[in-house]
Amino acid sequence: MTLGQALATAQSALSGLADPRMEARWLVMAVAGVDQVSLMIHPERELSQAAFEAALARRVAGESLAVISGRADFLDATFAVGPGVLVPRPDSETFAQITLGPGPILDLGTGSGALATVLKQQHPDTMVLALERSCQALSYARRNLGGRGVSLVRGSWLDAIAPNCIGTLVANPPYIDAGEPELRGDGVCFEPLEALVAADRGMADLQAIIAAAPARLLSGGWIWLEHGYQQADSVADALSAAGFGRVRHLTDVGGHRRITGGQL
Repeated sequence: MTLGQALATAQSALSGLADPRMEARWLVMAVAGVDQVSLMIHPERELSQAAFEAALARRVAGESLAVISGRADFLDATFAVGPGVLVPRPDSETFAQITLGPGPILDLGTGSGALATVLKQQHPDTMVLALERSCQALSYARRNLGGRGVSLVRGSWLDAIAPNCIGTLVANPPYIDAGEPELRGDGVCFEPLEALVAADRGMADLQAIIAAAPARLLSGGWIWLEHGYQQADSVADALSAAGFGRVRHLTDVGGHRRITGGQL
């Protein structure tokens, strides 16, 4: 099968998606290991028909291009992803805007390790810790964080962190209610539910982190939490009730209040 034939087949099969041409192009590029220029000027090149058909079947079933290809872009870097780990989203790139407190940075529930990596790149002289409880996610985090100067810790939320040692805590915890239709959206249904869904209308894990954070943060430390835009006021109220001041929101690429932070 040639690249051109694969491109036409994929575009037809993915016609129900928002941009089947783009989807087809990226799928063929991932399977063939070629860039966009090669795809366009050498459509006669051969690729593995079996590998292409397997990848196309996965995309038709709803798996994301990132999981199928095993690669996801986040800010200016590319990370290994796959089944069992949450694919980093553009919304989470808002963390690049955060204010830091004095002392180490903790990425709580690091998943693939993408955010911890970017924070270390931005602040090379600051200690960065990444904590994750999922064995599957840890395997990707180890791969992505290797040699980057980030310390990876296995644990559940803040149980593994000593008191009064963190300057900045960042987290993208599960915050979606189990009944939300977005869980049935394209690509999402193949990602780990434990990284997406939380009890109490999506607020349970956010509340747990906020309650435990003051004992782990240094004086003047900051906490920054990603959440659903409709949860922004609830998260701000919870931070204020827990003793955090200077509570503020950061907006995502769509203009929604996606991250809320406060200073101890």
